[in-house]
Amino acid sequence: MLWRAITGYEGYYEVSMTGRIRSLDRIVIDKRGGKRILRGHEMKLTRSAEGYLVVNLHKCGRSEVVGVHVIVATAFLPNPDNLPMVNHIDGVKEHNDVGNLEWATYSYNNFHALRKNLRRPRGNEIAQLLEDGEIIEVYDSAADAERRTGINAGAILQCVNHRSFSAGGFAWGKLSEGLSTIL
Repeated sequence: MLWRAITGYEGYYEVSMTGRIRSLDRIVIDKRGGKRILRGHEMKLTRSAEGYLVVNLHKCGRSEVVGVHVIVATAFLPNPDNLPMVNHIDGVKEHNDVGNLEWATYSYNNFHALRKNLRRPRGNEIAQLLEDGEIIEVYDSAADAERRTGINAGAILQCVNHRSFSAGGFAWGKLSEGLSTIL
């Protein structure tokens, strides 16, 4: 198995292509000034609040919690465009194999999460209504309604927030306000 030094922690830790992290044998100075050997071992990974696997790295009395996917990508994937995010291609946050990771823009990472149904779009589900209140279509958000109908999202939100009666010839409402989703 191929191991590489973790950037910023050379001589302290290494990462494998599959996302395993290990500490290395090293000599440390204890509180009394004595030297002792600290044996290397495979590190325990924990889960962040967002569901990513992370590891706590220590160096010179300081610790840092780092995402395993970021460590793997930094060690094994070139990033010539200096992209800021690491994306899990299959959408599984625990799958940190180098073949499942790619560098991405914030925009692409967000689009990928929406496409893989890893998160819902921001905003409220918006219903497009006829004058009698019958729902004719439901959209993920006002922005989604604008993309699909060509009706300005601001005008739709004015209607949804009860500041106008219609937008594009239709009434609009939030599904979260008790509208039925039966089409």
